[in-house]
Amino acid sequence: MRMSRRTLSIGLGLGAGTHLLGAMVRGMLPEALGQPVRKTRLVMYTNSLSVPREYLPQAGATDTTFALGPSWAPLERHRSELLFVNRLVNPFNKDLHGNRWSAAIAPEAPGRMPGDASLDRFVAAAFEGSEPFPSLSLLPTAYFRSVGHSADGRGKVFPGEKNPIKAYQRIFGGDAANGLSPEQRLARKQSILDHLRGDIGRLQSRLAGPEKERLDQYLEAVRGTERTLTRLVTLTSSCTRPPAPDASLSKTDGDVRTEMFAAHMALTTSALECGLTRVVALWMDGDFFESGHYAFLGEDGKIGAHSQWHGDPNKAKHHKLYGFHAGTVAAMRDRLSMVREGNGTLADSTLFMMMNQGGSQHHDGWNTHWMMLLGSLGGRLRTGRHVDGAQRCVSDAFVSVANALGVNVATVGDPGACKGPLPGLA
Repeated sequence: MRMSRRTLSIGLGLGAGTHLLGAMVRGMLPEALGQPVRKTRLVMYTNSLSVPREYLPQAGATDTTFALGPSWAPLERHRSELLFVNRLVNPFNKDLHGNRWSAAIAPEAPGRMPGDASLDRFVAAAFEGSEPFPSLSLLPTAYFRSVGHSADGRGKVFPGEKNPIKAYQRIFGGDAANGLSPEQRLARKQSILDHLRGDIGRLQSRLAGPEKERLDQYLEAVRGTERTLTRLVTLTSSCTRPPAPDASLSKTDGDVRTEMFAAHMALTTSALECGLTRVVALWMDGDFFESGHYAFLGEDGKIGAHSQWHGDPNKAKHHKLYGFHAGTVAAMRDRLSMVREGNGTLADSTLFMMMNQGGSQHHDGWNTHWMMLLGSLGGRLRTGRHVDGAQRCVSDAFVSVANALGVNVATVGDPGACKGPLPGLA
């Protein structure tokens, strides 16, 4: 039996992430030697939802006296850990509704493809940790064509997962549909690896020069895959897995359901708790389209968020919609604050970052972007404040975020647009 690397990757459920296996394995060494590792984490909560200026947090007489307002009331108890940044600009990929690749700050590649790595994948690549998944990309409200907005570089989309059941199987290793535990699923995949190793061994004696070198590299990737799978089972067996999502959530288009949000948020917090990843990107594309109805808003919610942006005067409904997202982030933060880590909690080392692709106006919002950060990362960010971005590029704020996470960089995205860290954040 001969099997291509692509076939093997698909069979293992790794897909396009195979090229990151080497980074995973290299990152295991410090922990294996017992060296202390200071880990920070990033959760990006990004949607296509424009939030009109009147519903955003309002600046006060000083940067610490800002008013969150009704839309952000669920975050009021975390005020001291909040850092709101207003008036940022994304000069690339301009769209009638903001920017198409809001987390990849560079000119698009042909075919409306990303022009650079998105912030989540940029940070994940820099971490190079021992976690089985460098990052996760989840789509709680995706419409049928969406793959999210994560990217590994120019023209390289990193597709997200809309279906929480499939995401659960990939992250926690089990396969409830086929009655397989994570350990059984690993055994099945290891049998594929065992067969493949034998096939490669027979080929090694027949090859020489560059072909043999490429084969050796491939074999090391196979070994790395097995170590990663073993580590995945070890980690998931030593932590509390969330229950598998209900089968009814396999339908991922149509009304935006709170149950779908709850399933993806549980996957996010559990993956962080179990040490399976340090970066999660949550993309809410369904906010934009009329098909993305927020059923929990009542009958009026069925006009869709898009129509709501076009002058809906019902302020209570606006507050409820934006407050729902704020409350979702607050709930994830509260969950992590219950998990002990060293002399603190998991929440202390996790940065939540809320942003969108539509800015603070529905049309042409590329020059009115905002960002809400929750978490100071042990004082690395000066929280409890409202900061004027002064029309600096979004990528400058990204540099500040990356630096706070321990990623030492001077620019993110297109270096011609990025001037360096945004003043006043750290």
